[in-house]
Amino acid sequence: MEMRGYRRIRKHACMMLLSLAVFLMVGAVTASADPSLHVQGVFAPGNGGNYVKEGVEPPGTQSQRDMYDGLPKALDRLTEDELSNFFKPADFEVPAKDVASRISPRVGVEIVRDKTHNVPHVKGDTREDAMFGVGYARAQDRLWQMDEFRAQWWARSAEFLGRGENDMNLQSDARTFRLIDYSKEEYKAMFDRLEVAYGYWGKQAAKDIRAYVDGLNAYLDAIEADSSLLPLEYVHRNIKPQRWDVTDIMAMAAFNHISWGGGLRAGEEANAQLLAQLEAKFGDQAQSVYEDLRSKQNARTSVSLLAVQSVDLAVNPASIAKLDLDSYKPREILRVGQKKASLDLDLAMLPKVRSNALLVAAKHSVTGHPLAVQGPQDGYATPHNFDSEIAIVAPDFKARGILEISGPYPYVAGRGENYAWSITILPPDQADTFAEVLCEPDGKAATIQSTHYLYKGKCLPFTTRTESRQLADGGSYTLTSERSVHGPVIGRAMSGGKPVALAQARTYYMHEEMDYVAHAKLFSPSVIKSAADFGEVVTGTAYNIGWWYVDTKDIAGFDAGLVPVRAPGAARDLPVWGTGEWDWEGFDPSSYTFQTPPKSQYPHTINGPDGVIAGWNNATAVGWPMKDQYWSATSDHRVQLLKEPTLDAVAKGPISLTDLVKIHTKAAVTDFQAQQFYPLIRKFVGELPDKEAEEAYKLADRWAAADGLRLDNNGDGKLEHGPGIALLDRLWEPLVRSVFEPQLGSEILDGAGKTNNLPSLNINPDTASPWLSRVADEIRFYSGQAPEPKHRYCGASAEECRKLLATELEKAYAATKKELGAMIADWQVPATCDKDCLQIEQCMS
Repeated sequence: MEMRGYRRIRKHACMMLLSLAVFLMVGAVTASADPSLHVQGVFAPGNGGNYVKEGVEPPGTQSQRDMYDGLPKALDRLTEDELSNFFKPADFEVPAKDVASRISPRVGVEIVRDKTHNVPHVKGDTREDAMFGVGYARAQDRLWQMDEFRAQWWARSAEFLGRGENDMNLQSDARTFRLIDYSKEEYKAMFDRLEVAYGYWGKQAAKDIRAYVDGLNAYLDAIEADSSLLPLEYVHRNIKPQRWDVTDIMAMAAFNHISWGGGLRAGEEANAQLLAQLEAKFGDQAQSVYEDLRSKQNARTSVSLLAVQSVDLAVNPASIAKLDLDSYKPREILRVGQKKASLDLDLAMLPKVRSNALLVAAKHSVTGHPLAVQGPQDGYATPHNFDSEIAIVAPDFKARGILEISGPYPYVAGRGENYAWSITILPPDQADTFAEVLCEPDGKAATIQSTHYLYKGKCLPFTTRTESRQLADGGSYTLTSERSVHGPVIGRAMSGGKPVALAQARTYYMHEEMDYVAHAKLFSPSVIKSAADFGEVVTGTAYNIGWWYVDTKDIAGFDAGLVPVRAPGAARDLPVWGTGEWDWEGFDPSSYTFQTPPKSQYPHTINGPDGVIAGWNNATAVGWPMKDQYWSATSDHRVQLLKEPTLDAVAKGPISLTDLVKIHTKAAVTDFQAQQFYPLIRKFVGELPDKEAEEAYKLADRWAAADGLRLDNNGDGKLEHGPGIALLDRLWEPLVRSVFEPQLGSEILDGAGKTNNLPSLNINPDTASPWLSRVADEIRFYSGQAPEPKHRYCGASAEECRKLLATELEKAYAATKKELGAMIADWQVPATCDKDCLQIEQCMS
């Protein structure tokens, strides 16, 4: 079995559309009855350590960049023997001839780094020794980045770095504190819970974290003894690194849970505002339009796993706390000095996910053992902002993979002794918004400023706390939290004329420690002996991620994100009443516990019904609830670029690892719109009346016929098929607006991906735009290939739709000609960029 993954670095590979942090490839070395696992990978940002000397780049910073960049250009000639040119072995030991350094920061710990890539290989006489070594090596590689992120976890970025350009650090602190409002004492209680509430593995996780923190602090001691080890960022800012504590690790977990889970984005409150806007436009038809735009699964929706639980998605309208139009106002969180400061939530609306996985069962492999090519993604930078690679060996502990800023476990993409996995973000619904009906203790009429709310017949006070900070560049600011029994209050609104506060409930709230128990088991051969063992460990953890597993016998996928059992009839993507009757089943506010489904009922598959498993942040399983921000379960999805070619390949016979790498890498450089949507639109529209535009679109036809690949094969810095790419890049957003704006209006479309959860109109080439998927469904209907859509936007007839699309094609040609000149053959698109260029949004992810 074999596995690999891809990621784009902003400046070097704009044509790399799969934009992933690490590329893992896994496979069995031989076709024997008892094969060993063969894992290779490439970590594009490199494993360079702290910058400690002016003008001196740490070793390993650039060593993997060319490997990463070179693979797409080698697609046509790639052979099994050449894979080693683009991937390195992911082994546990460093060959003697490749040892660059060997240190022992304490007795029982050894850290060996290789000459080529500077990857630390930590070996401990005991597990505690190894975790100490992980902390020490982590501080060697990412100390400044860790401190930057620690400030963000604790909502102290402005205190650490100053206000920032356009108050960006103040805004960051306010967005964090809006939902992650724990005190240090609460974080300490979470850590302590590991030792008392989770049995043996909870205690082990606590020991691991303590040893890891000890290793971090040991490196600070080394800096005290030798100031030349201090990273330049501290020197330039005259900052002294502060010691680490176990509560810092809990704070990291809290931040990751909510940022990966989309909690920093607008949620059900934005959906409620959109519904109110639609009601103002469509009256009684508003709910139907909302449901249609929500893009819930249809017969063509691509899913990755098998649904094993029948979830009742029926909604009782009585559960919904509709918000009056434009009544929602975010809660006051931030004051700078004595002045209120507004919170820019648009900036929190745009995290993008690019992780994927492609796995093939043994029955389809030429070796008779599974194959996998995978790539998790979580950022862009070189050196990476918070990821680095590491190998760890200790008694009953073997790990090699990507260590996040937190530690101590490299769970993002990793391998154990004879198994491997990676993760992708999935859209399970882990959060709900409760509308707390405001009240006054003396029975008077409530106002929007009331500080109490009704819960189970009682008028309870909100819990509030204010923390003060000093700005690094002078002055002070305060952050205020407000909670109900359900969770942090995010804002206030009116519902049917009644004042309400909106509180966000999350399945992992007040229990941010829970994942460490699972992660502590992941690398223990005594625990993980099969795909079923792996699924038992990861299912029901806090992260809303999919785990994609492979060993020498099986492949598997698990949707692991912890979800609640909701009250029958409770709405899932709109606020529900917080008075008690719509609480999660078994909800106990005193412990923040509730009923959850059995692990066996979470979506999962081992080997899959057709022997191919593919995931690319798409819908998990038929009928499994999707999170409030996921409005993309349409008929078309980029995961089709992985799964469909693989199914076609295995239908012809067993495939090799090289075959799978080619499919995966080709998907990485494919413009979905050009390959899938454009030919459909072009055939439907037919020849354009404007002959000059018709000739220009023939160049786009050639690009689409060449699979819509965005490649710079000759290294001249320009993408091949430049005229066709330039033309289509200018077509999509105006086309979407022309189709949908007449009915939805500019206010709703302007808010798409910003103030509401509709998909962004900024259509990147590595996504299947849900807007264009809707257009495609209408074309399929007019062409007799699909049922009639619930709502039509592209004209009232085929001829009207055809005329509208033809007009947009001609307008896009005119706009491109005006911008780039009359010589169509000279139109070019840069392959890489930093800013102010056509590819900026693609480059920026």
